[in-house]
Amino acid sequence: MDIGIFGCSFTEDLHPWNWPRYLSERHKDHTFWDYSAASSSLLWSIQQMNEFKQRKPNSKIIFQITTPFRITNSLSNNIETKITNNYYKCNREYESVTPGKGPHKLTQKMNKIFDDMVKNFPHEQRELEYQICVDYVKRYSDFCYAHRGSYLLKNQGVRVVQRWLGETKFAEYCQDYERSNFHFNETGTKWLAEFVEEEFKWN
Repeated sequence: MDIGIFGCSFTEDLHPWNWPRYLSERHKDHTFWDYSAASSSLLWSIQQMNEFKQRKPNSKIIFQITTPFRITNSLSNNIETKITNNYYKCNREYESVTPGKGPHKLTQKMNKIFDDMVKNFPHEQRELEYQICVDYVKRYSDFCYAHRGSYLLKNQGVRVVQRWLGETKFAEYCQDYERSNFHFNETGTKWLAEFVEEEFKWN
């Protein structure tokens, strides 16, 4: 079975492996295509998912829902790098904006998008579009979850790792919870691989 994995740095982060790589080591009879990318927007990951499903219509999808209000722009096609016999890392050159952290090394085109959509776009419409994207992911993925909680996910019926673990255990698994680095350490990443393994429907 081909399994496509989509998410942001909460999925991509390595030390020494990310959770998709750990999962691939536990299930060598399946092929894992890891499209996770740091600071990626939800809509951008949906686009990646749709392109993957067109190529591999009989595949299954695991989707980590990213935080709201990001913008991502593709600059090149995907490069699929074979890491092991059953794990591929799929990278695409891109640029992204995460509000609150500021735009980094953006083209003039992306700076304009940032100004128009992040600074001036109606907040209510951004929230609605995010929730529509979440609903789409729920409908077309085989398993989806979010790493951190958001008020926009409160009534969406999405598993949220932060709530699932509780704040004490979540903080223990973070790289530096006190400094708001919520990426998981190696112990947390291995737990996350087990969490996805248990929740995902393999048949």
